[in-house]
Amino acid sequence: MSQAAESPHLAEVVPSRDLEASIASARGMLGALAGESISLEIAAGAAGPRWYVRSGSGAGLERALAQLRAAYPQARAEPVPAERADLDPARLLGAERSVVVELRPSARDVPLLRSDWRGEPSPLTGVLARAAPEGDERVVLRLALGPAPRGAA
Repeated sequence: MSQAAESPHLAEVVPSRDLEASIASARGMLGALAGESISLEIAAGAAGPRWYVRSGSGAGLERALAQLRAAYPQARAEPVPAERADLDPARLLGAERSVVVELRPSARDVPLLRSDWRGEPSPLTGVLARAAPEGDERVVLRLALGPAPRGAA
């Protein structure tokens, strides 16, 4: 998480307390964002999780937020001012250090992605529990989305 690599186009998403898990809404939102270069992020710290959308451009962020608002009208999205680097969970401040781990499939035979987790624990619960931030630590989970590589089927 280098300072220069982070995009200044960031918004915090504040989901409704009664947000119903809807795979159809998520699929529709992500399908509408096909080709956009954005990331969806969860920052977990002592105060609990916070949710973010990041883009390489202001226009890209606005398109992502428009799709998010259409899929989840009860959620709020608040842009993070570029001059407030202290509000960006992926930015290192002062003497902070970072450790970056990239998760990739370890084999060609990757199980199909499950699309319905209703009635079961979220797969992110285990990742967050294992990270277990302590004190002032924070863990940022980032799902980077972008256009498919050329020649991808």
